[in-house]
Amino acid sequence: MRKPNVRMLGFLVGVGMLLFALGACGSQENAAKTSKVAFMKTAQNSQKQVWFLTYLTREVHKDTPMELAIVTQKGRATAYRLDDNKNNTLNSFKGLSNKQIITKIKKVDKASFNLVIKNQETVIKRAISTAKEELKNDKSNSEYRSDLKVLNTGLRKFQSKNFKYHSPESYKLTANATTDDNDKNLTKEVIHFKDDRYTFEFSPEDANDLTKLERVSNSTDYVVKSDSLFFQPIQILSKYFVGYSGLDSNLGSDKYQYLITQTTNKKASSVFDNKKTSGISVDQ
Repeated sequence: MRKPNVRMLGFLVGVGMLLFALGACGSQENAAKTSKVAFMKTAQNSQKQVWFLTYLTREVHKDTPMELAIVTQKGRATAYRLDDNKNNTLNSFKGLSNKQIITKIKKVDKASFNLVIKNQETVIKRAISTAKEELKNDKSNSEYRSDLKVLNTGLRKFQSKNFKYHSPESYKLTANATTDDNDKNLTKEVIHFKDDRYTFEFSPEDANDLTKLERVSNSTDYVVKSDSLFFQPIQILSKYFVGYSGLDSNLGSDKYQYLITQTTNKKASSVFDNKKTSGISVDQ
């Protein structure tokens, strides 16, 4: 019996692995370069892509505040809150590379967390001022006196507490979709996002409640319909952006929802995903 050629087997295995790798790369699409941008498909890319989510009553422009920055990679997403109004416009990201933008939105997310802490302290101080004014007008009111005592105790505890920031967690992207009568093409796509938010209790009856910081997972659904698609990029500050926009019925008749990402392709447009794209479930 003839012995197998070990060197040849090694060569064939190497070629097989190379072809597999090339095939995997070929199935990916970079949202920053492709001419047809489909959110869920480009989110499968191994390269990180930054998408901005915002709500407004006019067209998006350089000074539009962005609410979330969503970084997609390998079918997962990480959402960063952009509540710092000095650093959440497209203008504030001018001239930055993709890597620099991601570094910045991480800092803005932490600043958004610090803003929650600062706002709670302001709320407590205002409540103390109000209680003092009420007590000045009605010195015999024991309820105001009790509230003031609790609030002062709560403020001391609040100012001595070290609130810890946690980086947002990534999650697997999913979307529900509706197809046409032939069950081939998508006619509607609902992309599910999650972002971490921080909130405080506020009860003048318990000083400990004033320092209770809760981290909650907030869910946002972005609805893509045929009139949400971009037929060409929009130009802002010499950069091009592509994505989706449309009226959000949950926010009112004049509130637009934008989901956009930067592109280097001046002929790029946005399209529906394919129903077989990873993470998509077709509604029956």
